[in-house]
Amino acid sequence: MRFSAFNFNYGIILSEIREKITISGFVVDVTATPVADAIILIDGEKTGKITDSKGFYKIKVRPENKKIGVCTSSGGIIEEVINGRKILILPLKSQFRTRKLIRKMNQLISVTEK
Repeated sequence: MRFSAFNFNYGIILSEIREKITISGFVVDVTATPVADAIILIDGEKTGKITDSKGFYKIKVRPENKKIGVCTSSGGIIEEVINGRKILILPLKSQFRTRKLIRKMNQLISVTEK
């Protein structure tokens, strides 16, 4: 039992030491128009963060978080795997061409961050 308690306490210490990661980006619709007041989700949970009038968001997440998502009042929802990225553009109601452009932009951002 002592070993389990030690492991449990050790896990708590590790989680307190880990620093949060800041992720930012924009939420846009299929015409690349910014989406204001979109709700930002982390691993499917509401965060209390919303996009500003230019569709911009900035949020701190734990390193173990896997997905960032967005939900709008019109019902648009999308999720992206964070995968170590710190800047993400989240497109709503995807069309093939728009998603391809956004994916390319996210790839370019990932390359320039390194």
